[in-house]
Amino acid sequence: MTRLTGWGAIVCLMGFLLPVAAQQDDALMKRIAELEALVKQQQATIEGLKKQNGSSEENAALKKRIEDLESLVSQLQSTLATLQREKPQEVEPPAPTAQPAIPTLGSEKLLPDISFIIDSVGKVASRRSGDPDRNRYLVREAEFAMQGYLYPNIRGDVFFNLEREPGATGFNIALEEAFASFLNLGKGFQLQAGKKLLDFGRLNRVHPERWLTTDLPLPNKHFLFPEDHGLAGQGIQLNYLLPIKGVFGQLQLGFWRGDELHAHEHEEEEEAEPAGLGIHERIYSGRLSFSKGLSGGDAELGVGFSGLFGHSEPVRRRRPRRIERDDIRLLGMDVVYRRYYGAYKRLLLQGELMQHRRSGPEGDSRLGYYLLGAYRWDRYWDGGVRYDSSSLPAPLSGHETKVVAFVRRFLTERSYLRFQLERSRPAGQDPFTLFSVQFVWGIGPHAHFLE
Repeated sequence: MTRLTGWGAIVCLMGFLLPVAAQQDDALMKRIAELEALVKQQQATIEGLKKQNGSSEENAALKKRIEDLESLVSQLQSTLATLQREKPQEVEPPAPTAQPAIPTLGSEKLLPDISFIIDSVGKVASRRSGDPDRNRYLVREAEFAMQGYLYPNIRGDVFFNLEREPGATGFNIALEEAFASFLNLGKGFQLQAGKKLLDFGRLNRVHPERWLTTDLPLPNKHFLFPEDHGLAGQGIQLNYLLPIKGVFGQLQLGFWRGDELHAHEHEEEEEAEPAGLGIHERIYSGRLSFSKGLSGGDAELGVGFSGLFGHSEPVRRRRPRRIERDDIRLLGMDVVYRRYYGAYKRLLLQGELMQHRRSGPEGDSRLGYYLLGAYRWDRYWDGGVRYDSSSLPAPLSGHETKVVAFVRRFLTERSYLRFQLERSRPAGQDPFTLFSVQFVWGIGPHAHFLE
């Protein structure tokens, strides 16, 4: 009697569990079908982008969007592979639905990409260089990145920096970038919102670990931001892909605010000390860029026009009593030419011209430019030279020049060693020579320097 009662309990329990398991299997199969449909949809979008624009693989904006979609497809395929192993073999999956559901954020395969990068530099120079880090090897910054998709065609990027002030050994944490990108608003429009490096010229928007030299050219330091990273702001930017056949064209318009945009406040009798751009609180940005593949895709020519507009911080005049502020604008033109001679051989020629203009009694128009040539002769080695020439922004006076030569050795896909020699002629100071060794390494997708 006891044995029969036990078997009866088992039968009852199975009768309860089997429908539950069947429901779970149905949900699993529906999930697989939805993901398969989403993968096909994103792959079709990628193919459409490649055919529509016809630009070179190195085109920054188009390539980034294609890579983002390919990364999403790869993540979805990994999720599909996991679910395929879990599904019952005897059940045939249903056909994909016309309107696929979106993957949930809880899936571990769709967690954000996490990376960190360490940038360290050692310098050897004479005292007249004025560099507080001379004759020392120190970590310059550590960058922590989190990147991923909030939704198909909506991407989030967050970058934190542990920064060290020149001459110091301690670090301060700072939010370098934190913005969302709406990659497909329709009709070629995109939107970016949050804090980000401004799209001015070729180098301001590039993170330091991806520069071809250890430092920024003199015009970027004099007219944008005096430290070794680009000028950032908080606001929104609208991007529009121009419908030009055979040419990649993009128009970018932005409005920004932030503490990093303004100079220090000063009274009438105090000396003005504009730091970089010198715009206070509000800044309007614009950029128009074009890129076209040449020689059957083995070469690419790009040209861009950039502008930043705003006002200086108000100055309180005592006699007569009033508040004044200057109009400030920064205009730039950049040209880049790339020629590929194989999988890893590349010639790069690049230059930028900037004009910083400030109104007011002490205002003036100042020019600066740099020219850069670099060549990569195999997968692990590249090198080049750069020449800078730039005046100081008004109301300061003076002119500076610098010549830089560098060679870089990629140790792995996520680390490199760079040797750089520079000869500088600062305004009002004696010339000096500086030799630096830079070691950069990282872990995670953002640290893939060979891409």
